[in-house]
Amino acid sequence: MSNNKSCQKKCLQSKIQKAINFMEKKFENRLLMKEIACIICLSPRHFWREFKGLTKVSPNRYLNQIRIEKAKKMIAERKDVTLTKVAFSVGFESSTHFTRTFKTFCGQTPFEYRKSVSKEKGEYYNGPQNLDSI
Repeated sequence: MSNNKSCQKKCLQSKIQKAINFMEKKFENRLLMKEIACIICLSPRHFWREFKGLTKVSPNRYLNQIRIEKAKKMIAERKDVTLTKVAFSVGFESSTHFTRTFKTFCGQTPFEYRKSVSKEKGEYYNGPQNLDSI
């Protein structure tokens, strides 16, 4: 019996890892948790419960963490890209939701973050440099 539970646990861990890999590869797309649950052959409720049990965060929060980290990298490296473009390219469907989520995770808005990153680099940020390239 103990061996069976161990096998089940490993199987669930493998399924959750598959879901994580999927989110990391497809973060810029519209992802529904029920679709991810279906991909790994779990009910949405079971997926949510097992995901949170293993990662200590909900699947939605985990996906938002991925998106915010990608956005931070893009903001820091690409001054020429508008924050709206950043929001859509990392999978947010509205710039308002992106700003709210970014502030929740980082304690500052994307604009404030861009200014702080520019300051650290000794630069002054005054908006996108080339709007034609966007």
